Amino acid sequence: MIEEERVAATGDWWGDFTLEEERSALWRAGTLALRVTRQQSEWRMAWRSEPDEAAPAMTATVPAEDLDDTWELRRYGFSTTTAVGRLVPALSDRTIVSRPAIPVAVPPGQSIDLVVTTPLWLRAECEGLAINELPTLRLSDTWFGASTREGQLCYAARTHLRPARELGEVSGWRALTTVRVINRAADTLVVERLALPVPRLALYRHRDAFWTSTITLERPLESSEEAQVTVDPAPPGPGAVRIGEPRETADEHPVSRVFNSLFG
Repeated sequence: MIEEERVAATGDWWGDFTLEEERSALWRAGTLALRVTRQQSEWRMAWRSEPDEAAPAMTATVPAEDLDDTWELRRYGFSTTTAVGRLVPALSDRTIVSRPAIPVAVPPGQSIDLVVTTPLWLRAECEGLAINELPTLRLSDTWFGASTREGQLCYAARTHLRPARELGEVSGWRALTTVRVINRAADTLVVERLALPVPRLALYRHRDAFWTSTITLERPLESSEEAQVTVDPAPPGPGAVRIGEPRETADEHPVSRVFNSLFG
């Protein structure tokens, strides 16, 4: 039987961890299994997707050399290694398209608050460098836009879009985003899918959960006008701690044209 021990870490399963030479740490979050091993002059990583989702957890084990071919392996060489590493949550590197279980209709002049949950990524940092990033759940590719020429490559999520009042228990490896949809047009807006510009959002820890920046999507009165997409710079609530910066700025990734296809 393999001997197990806890690894010293902040933030429960994420944050700084201490690992002696010839020891490894094992993380499970979502469907991701990640094993990090420290040696005198290198860090080793092995990861794979598990068939079942798991709550985030971390343990340390004696390194095993009999990993089968279901694991992807990588070695990172350094002149020497120190005992402290870091594993931090991050947001997706692409926009994520989500669909509600039942389409949501917003009548003219009305608004609704929706909540979208998206899987986190885990960023491993060793010797002060970010050396790898992995998703806690692998999503399929999808195209989102008005045509094959206008749009962007995104990830397609399972159904995790719902009215805010229906928010229930959320997995600890997912981040929540509040999306306010405002319909100023003269006809009803039916939200059948939503493209969430995750790379433009900051990540927060709030009330023992992960939250992102809040977004407002405003459908204009005239169809010829561009939809307005606003990312609120304020934290999602009092006491929220910012733990991750946006990957992109508004100038790097203009999303208004892409969102026009959502509003028809």
